[in-house]
Amino acid sequence: MLRSISLLLISLAILSGCGNTDIIPEKDMVKILYKMHLIDGTISMPNSSGTMDLPSIDSTDFYSKMYESYGFSAKQFSNSYYFYLGRPDILDGIYNKVITKLEVDNQRYEDSLAKEAKLVQYWNLSSLWKIRGETSTEKIEFSVPISKKGIYTLKMVATIGKDDQSANLKSIIGTTTNNGTTIEALDNKQEVLLKKNGLAETYNFTITVPDNKPLFIKGRLLNYTADSAKKSNRNVFIRKITLSVPADAIKDATKEVKVKVRK
Repeated sequence: MLRSISLLLISLAILSGCGNTDIIPEKDMVKILYKMHLIDGTISMPNSSGTMDLPSIDSTDFYSKMYESYGFSAKQFSNSYYFYLGRPDILDGIYNKVITKLEVDNQRYEDSLAKEAKLVQYWNLSSLWKIRGETSTEKIEFSVPISKKGIYTLKMVATIGKDDQSANLKSIIGTTTNNGTTIEALDNKQEVLLKKNGLAETYNFTITVPDNKPLFIKGRLLNYTADSAKKSNRNVFIRKITLSVPADAIKDATKEVKVKVRK
């Protein structure tokens, strides 16, 4: 899908010349490129027999109609793309927004798969965090109450910019029977340093709860050493945060409790 779109964009850029008139605004370029990915993916999708559903359709025909739906022409798009090619910082920003929109779609899809796979979700805060600049002191501290045994998995995708100045940046997760327990005093504590490479990194933490006693899974996704003498630049993007356990484990734990009560 990405290959065919890339070939189309390169062809349009070559044919367009260097005219800068009627440049499509950045926000509209985001919408158009996002739709292009969806169109190309739909056309490329195989049917149940493994063959293409629309083998004779040229995706450029769909693209032309899509441009028109936003009030632009194919020529305007090609001129605009060539214009932004000469401004890589702006083009990178456009594509970052497109990728974020696609990831939001993917998150919704994964959430639906999680329901189909019968995972019980426990995360009780936002699943998307953007922290930038020198004013934010957010550490994303969380506390999730549970009462059933099972293997709980906390998962997140974090992108930490190379310019992030948070010292000793790491994630901490553990358990406690008392919600007032400090992060430093948690039981079964796990700590993982976060990579500051500007890339999307996936982090997983697994907590095994052996019984059905009330418990809190608690921690900080962004634990760092603050310097009160100066402000530190922060550049953090965290998404796809989940805390889940297989539904079958919850059912088994519930059955076990009922059996004990009958005795």
